[in-house]
Order: sequence, then C-alpha cells, then structure tokens
Amino acid sequence: MKLKPILLLALLSSLIACRPAASTDAGTMNTDNPATALVQEMIQTMGGLDRWHALQDLEYTYTYRNPASGKQDVSLERYVYDGELSWARYDEHSQSLMPEQAGEIIQGFDGQNAWMTYEGELMTDPQYTNRAMFSRKTNFYWLNMMYKLLDPGVQHEMLEDQDRNGTTYHRVKVTFGDSVGDAQDTYVLYINPQTKLVDYFLFTVMAFNRSAPLFMEVKYGEVDGLKFPVERRYAPSDWEGNVNEGANWMEALSGDIKLNTGIDHSIFRKPM
Repeated sequence: MKLKPILLLALLSSLIACRPAASTDAGTMNTDNPATALVQEMIQTMGGLDRWHALQDLEYTYTYRNPASGKQDVSLERYVYDGELSWARYDEHSQSLMPEQAGEIIQGFDGQNAWMTYEGELMTDPQYTNRAMFSRKTNFYWLNMMYKLLDPGVQHEMLEDQDRNGTTYHRVKVTFGDSVGDAQDTYVLYINPQTKLVDYFLFTVMAFNRSAPLFMEVKYGEVDGLKFPVERRYAPSDWEGNVNEGANWMEALSGDIKLNTGIDHSIFRKPM
C-alpha cells in the first residue's frame, strides 16, 4: 500500500489544536507584530473568524490525485465543526486506500475514535483504524488551515519579501509553541500584497523527521462569504521555494462545497 505522499500531509494533523471560542474577529484584534497583522488581514479577507466560527457543518467532494500515475482517491466528505466530527465515503481509492481492491470505503471520526468499513464490513485491524484517524483529522485540517493560524500558541515572524512570478510577496514564518500539537513544524506563508491571500506556503513534517520543506500552491473558492482552498498541489523544494527538478506534484481538489446543510450526527457513530 503506497502511503508516503498522503502521510506527508496526514502527519500535519498533529498541529491541530482545540478550536478556540469566537470572541474577537481577526480584523479587530490589536497587535504590534507586523507578521501577525498580515495573518489577521489574510483571515479577514478569507471571510473572518466570526463567520468561520459560526459554521455548523460542511460537505464537499475531495479528490487526492497523483498525476504521474493517474491514480486517485475520490470521497464525499462531511464535517460537523462542534467536536470536529468527520465522515467520508470513498467511491474510488486507487491512490492510497486499499488501492488493489475496488469497493465502497466509509471512514468516520466521532470526536474521540475513528473507524472504517469496507463494503459494509467494519475493519478492526489497526492499520485501517489508524489510517482513518489520519485521513479524518488531516482532511478537516487542510480545508480549514488558514482560519487556524491565529490559534493560541501559533507564532508569526516577518521574513524578507520575495519576488515570485512577477509579484513581490510578504513572507511570514509560522511556528508552534510547545503546547500546540505534537510536532514542531515550520511554515512560511507567501502573502499576496494585492489579494491579501496566501498563494503559496512552505512546510516541514517533523513527525517524519522531515526538515526539508515541501512547497504548496493554493487556489481558493468562495461559499457564502467564506474562502476555502479548492485547489492545492505540493512538491519537494528548498527554503527559497525552488521546487526540485523533475519533482512529482501531488494534487488535492475540493469541489461542490455546501455549508450548514443539517448533517445527521448519527453517521459519525461507529457501526455495531
């Protein structure tokens, strides 16, 4: 089973902190740190923390694809924000989930435990339950990541601006305090001065002892006043954002996003 590409993303789920209560929106918080101010402005441009914290649930179609091989996982994803409950039905999974076996896979996370079924049968082997936990945590995190960059314990530092594709980007280094997550990863955000959005970012995966960065490109879509990353692709790079020659770009696409549809909470319960 080929796990490496998606696990590089999955392990970043260790950075997920508890969702703080909505008290002050990103656009009204006071700070003397110019890097934090840029992150606040970015989140406000995304739609703001007040609107994001008001979300009840979300549904979308997710495609994780390896263009070099043509293999992909395609899932219908459903989340409830209170407790970060997560569920997915995979109708195609040739990239990383039991790629040699066709058939419906369902994963769920009830706020404490993750589970997985294949063709209606509960899979109890730890390799499947652990994988379900990775996928459920990680997919939620990546869709909501930008809104979480003001969580308690997240630290911001200005770096030198950098020219890329005709735009001079503000760069913000993001690190995480000792009480935030399990792995001390580093991000470098490339914030577009015109749109105020993160067009690119670098990230490490220290849970896999990977200190060499990966470079992520991001494009956004907007639903009910909130922006979400609907197109992402990533590849190995250096700290200047130079992607390795001949690198294989992995792709992640999020489409048909629907908010606050009143998802039935019973779908998250582990089947008996």
